[in-house]
Amino acid sequence: MAKKRINKFLPIAYEGIVKSELTKDDKSEEDKLTKKYQAQIASFGAAVNMGSLLSAIAFFSNKGGADVKRQELMKLIYYIIKNGEVEYNKIKNNCLFKYVNDKESGKEDVKQEVLDAAIAIKLTLNLFIEDKGDA
Repeated sequence: MAKKRINKFLPIAYEGIVKSELTKDDKSEEDKLTKKYQAQIASFGAAVNMGSLLSAIAFFSNKGGADVKRQELMKLIYYIIKNGEVEYNKIKNNCLFKYVNDKESGKEDVKQEVLDAAIAIKLTLNLFIEDKGDA
């Protein structure tokens, strides 16, 4: 875990979460999460540690049978790694997979970068209120 990098990622994570489908646009003063994304991002970290980075990304890049759009988390990680310099709504579900796959050399570095972005998301989600209406 690189504390410096995570701290750098936090404001980008907040910006990305607001732009993503993770938050509800209900015009209230409080930012609300649409579903239980805290559990999804935690299980992503576990999937990376138990298996491989690419397999975890491939699994989370598709909604599958999940109640939430977990591919939004992969798009958000890609947005954070790219320092918010890409247009969020133009990020495809497979962008993170392609990015990691292209970084063959320095696999540990890219793995840590992805995990740091996931940690930044997990921390930033604490700033939002989970909308209980979606439970």
